Formats: sequence, C-alpha cells, structure tokens
Amino acid sequence: MHTGDIGFTVELHEQAPDLADEWEDVVEVSFRPVSPRVLLLQWAGEAARDPDLAQIDYRVRYCGTGMDEGRSPDTILRPPWTRSTRRP
Repeated sequence: MHTGDIGFTVELHEQAPDLADEWEDVVEVSFRPVSPRVLLLQWAGEAARDPDLAQIDYRVRYCGTGMDEGRSPDTILRPPWTRSTRRP
C-alpha cells in the first residue's frame, strides 16, 4: 500500500489470539516502550494517537489483506499482547 486511508485498530490480549487464514501478510515483533508515552503517528505526522501502553514487554502482530492491490482498502488487525503469557 502506497497511499490512501488504512483503518488501524489496537487490541490488547492476555495471550496470543488465533491467527485466521484470511490474512495474507503478517508481521510479528517484540516491543517494549522506552518511555511512559507511546504515540502511533500518521505517515507524515498529521495525526497521533496514544494507545496508553504500560512500559512492559509486548508481542505486536500486524495483519493485513490486499496490501498488493494498492488502491483497494486494506483490512488490518493488530493485537499486541503481553510477552509474559505463552504464545501458541
């Protein structure tokens, strides 16, 4: 996806949620905030959102479909969960 609006949702889970077969692209990384405030910034900084995350270890998953279509709206699910719980 190069331009256009993309819906974005942050979900916190105690453990890794199941990964549905519908997702074409999945990226998963470890994340720990280095300061008390975390901001999700729009590409050029036009808007910012504070997901109000504690300074603990998270596992963050970004899932999307239709990323190669360019102009089509994407469907995205991003559920971070605490790293202290077991992943499947």
